[in-house]
Amino acid sequence: MSIIETRDPDANPVPAPSRDRRLCDAALTAFQSLPPARWRGRLPFPGGEIVFADPELARQYGLAARHALAANEDPRAAIRLFDQAIRLDQPAVLEDAEHVVQRVEAWSALGEDRPARAILLYNLGVTFSRMGHWKQAATVYRAADEIDPVFAWSLNNFAWMAATFTDPRAHAGDLAVALAEHTCATSGFGCWAFLGTLAAAHARAGDFGRAVAWQRIARTLTPVSERAYSEQKLATYEAGQPFVDSDPRPLGGYGPLDEAVARGMPALWREAQELMGIRPEALH
Repeated sequence: MSIIETRDPDANPVPAPSRDRRLCDAALTAFQSLPPARWRGRLPFPGGEIVFADPELARQYGLAARHALAANEDPRAAIRLFDQAIRLDQPAVLEDAEHVVQRVEAWSALGEDRPARAILLYNLGVTFSRMGHWKQAATVYRAADEIDPVFAWSLNNFAWMAATFTDPRAHAGDLAVALAEHTCATSGFGCWAFLGTLAAAHARAGDFGRAVAWQRIARTLTPVSERAYSEQKLATYEAGQPFVDSDPRPLGGYGPLDEAVARGMPALWREAQELMGIRPEALH
């Protein structure tokens, strides 16, 4: 059964869905067309394809990238290979930052510091979120994504916060859906965490049909260590309730973030402004 509801043709016209929404719905149909045992490799669908996570292939791309960087002194080739490695195993980016750090080094060899600033902004976004400063977190997550959209966790965290934050003033269901759809559409629909964010966003927007459908897919792709958490979210959506949570994961562990929190809000915000290249007076 399609989760896309039919509408009365005599009712007010409905705006055409965005490209990201069309891609997400087509990807959902593609997922549902095959048994989970066949969810591997690449699955084409009209307008795009699902790129399933492949940690072993990601590792091989990472090794090739390090060789291109160290032995061949070819940072551009290394960057292309690191991008593929990240795309094929997004969760590993937070668990082991080696690919991201070396990708930053490759960009630095070309005289480009934007990926490094994006990572710093991402971690500041996590810090602001943990401190409850969701407006500042949203600002730096958005800036990090604009600086380096390949690092998709910035936009994902922005969407997760807009969908699930403990402070209800941060909730924005339609925005969360748009951000999550773009994250999934541009990263290949293969990351269980991003698909879980998409499900949470639809739940916050009140579309529990899509929320349940996407969370069931995310649950299937989720590793065993995270499965209970995924089941908890699915049960919440099946009960017709949005999920509330706030535990963003930093890159490189929590130690540096605890130190950052100790510096206090004014110092953190000045650091964020500097990384974003924004003059403080421009924010007033």
